[in-house]
Parts: sequence; C-alpha cells; structure tokens
Amino acid sequence: MNRSPRARCCETDCGWALVFLLLGAGCAAAPAWQQSPGPAAGDAAEPAGTWDWQASALIGGRSLDDDGFGPVDEQFVFGGEIAARPVGSWLGMEGGAQIGIGAHGTPFLPDYSESHVGELYVGARATWAAGEVLRPYCGVGVSLASVGLSKQIGFTESDDRDVTGGVYLHAGVDYLVGRQLLVGFDVRGLFGTSVDLLGSATDADYVQAALTLGLRW
Repeated sequence: MNRSPRARCCETDCGWALVFLLLGAGCAAAPAWQQSPGPAAGDAAEPAGTWDWQASALIGGRSLDDDGFGPVDEQFVFGGEIAARPVGSWLGMEGGAQIGIGAHGTPFLPDYSESHVGELYVGARATWAAGEVLRPYCGVGVSLASVGLSKQIGFTESDDRDVTGGVYLHAGVDYLVGRQLLVGFDVRGLFGTSVDLLGSATDADYVQAALTLGLRW
C-alpha cells in the first residue's frame, strides 16, 4: 500500500520523538535511582586507581529514512562495543562498530535491493548503579558511517556507496549476573548525516533498538 509523503513524515517524526523520549528518560532518571552518581555494582571490591572495563555484543533492528532507502530501510544490525571508566567514577568512554543490513526481494532476480551501513564510533559514557545489579547508562559521541545502496531493476544493477559523519545518542540498562556477565537493552539514534546515493541526496540517520550481552572485568 502506498503512503503519502505526509504520512511517512509523520511516522518518522513519531519514531524520532519516541527515541529521544527514551534517551532523555534514561539519562534523566539514572541519577534519581541513587542519591548521586557513584560507583557501579562491584566497585567496592575493586582497588582504587583501576579501571572498570566491559565488552558487549549487540543484535537488533534499525529504521533508516524511508524516502532514501525504501524498500530496504528496515535493517538487521549487529555489532560490538567496549566501554571503560575509572573505578569510583560515573563518567567514562566507549567505542564500537556496527553493521546494518537490509534486503528486499530474491538475490539475482529483478527488483532485488540491498542496503548496508558500516559504522565506527567513539564517545563519552555515563554509568550509574541502582542496587546491586542494575547499571543504567547513556552515551553521546561521533560516528563515521560507510553507507551502500544496491538496486536491481530488471536485469540492470545499480550500486553506490558514500561515507558520512554524524552524532549518536544512546541509552540503556545492563543487568549484572554474578560479577561478570551483563545482559541488557539499548536504544540508539544517529543524526546529522548526509549521503548521495544513486544520484539522490538523502541521509543515513536511523533509530535503533537492540539486545546486548557482555562481560565486565
């Protein structure tokens, strides 16, 4: 069913509004869960001057601009992230890589399309502790994305790729199982990007939700 540009715009605005609402709520609520930002779970057993590290894998889905990437604007995404902070501090750093893949149709047949977004990012991360097991966090930073779009119309294939930079925001919560295993949920948004693909100017901004699994040491 075809949707009007006005309807697509409304869906996009609602999606962004939901993401920023969740991001804002996560960052704003975290300090309220304890009297002041302080050591996360397990810090009391760590010697002063050391760093708390964690590495996480993620898997989820994201939505790109429907006008620029339809019908492959919905992507499956996977990636990895490393975060660190000084023990006793709530502020640290993070960095990671993600790959998003979208496909529509049957490979090698007419009307098959693919989209790819490879992303590297680095930024600041705030982590709080709630009780002994919950570790809410939020992060902001810069991202470099390589964006590709391939469309096959009939037996003619067109392929293009561009590179862009942007700013990301994300927030989530990790659940600490034992002293090392982390399971969690993450909501993320990327904005400020600009790409030129197959002769059309668009952006690679997205909204994303993912499950995470990690280890801390």
